[in-house]
Amino acid sequence: MTPLLAALGAGDPAGAGFAVAVLLGALLALDDTAFAQTWFSQPLTAALLTGAALGDPAAGLALGLPLQLVLAGNLPVGQSFTGDATTATVAVTGAAVLGGVEFGTAAAALPAVGWLLPAVALLSFGGQHVVKLERRGNTAWMLQGHRTLRDGD
Repeated sequence: MTPLLAALGAGDPAGAGFAVAVLLGALLALDDTAFAQTWFSQPLTAALLTGAALGDPAAGLALGLPLQLVLAGNLPVGQSFTGDATTATVAVTGAAVLGGVEFGTAAAALPAVGWLLPAVALLSFGGQHVVKLERRGNTAWMLQGHRTLRDGD
């Protein structure tokens, strides 16, 4: 158990791990398009950070490396957007670590990675709809602000 989980856990390390994964996923999702774009939201880094925060950086590396290779061309540039791999990567890495999936050797990791990579793809498509809804909401608020300024309200 990492010191972060021990400090947050206070008797429920699984709940603390879930909270850490949710917080990390939210911060990395901001980095993906809305803030700073430091590239910590790329699958390799996101999975490694999630694994390290939950106490198993090897799991993060085992999941993040193949995802990074597959999604190398999926960069958040301009209006192009194909899925939300960041949130999906954090969710799947967190589920693997908290679920006790063993990544100690390549032979142990291969079946888990084979099943978890399609899970990232499916979650990524779901996250894309959430991001589109968020952008529509931001556009509506921006237009309301313009109307308010124009009308002097």
